[in-house]
Amino acid sequence: KVGIQLFLENDMIKAVVEDDGKGFETESVFTSESRRSLGLLGIKERVALLGGTFSIKSRQHQGTRIVVEIPAVYNSPTADVKSDQTEPRPV
Repeated sequence: KVGIQLFLENDMIKAVVEDDGKGFETESVFTSESRRSLGLLGIKERVALLGGTFSIKSRQHQGTRIVVEIPAVYNSPTADVKSDQTEPRPV
């Protein structure tokens, strides 16, 4: 059984995904030797790029819960950097 919830709270988008599956050891999920968690690593990295938080809790034989929170309004980290406004020149 899998449950998915999506909320908008205090200008944050919150997603909660939980299951009642077999669970796993969360300490080993993000180690370099672990190849089966590349999806979770990708989620964690993308959430961080958006200024959000990612948490995962899992216990053997009790399932897994993943919580992702990201700002509802994204401010680019380069917003304060002026971009080059000149037109590109043909080569």
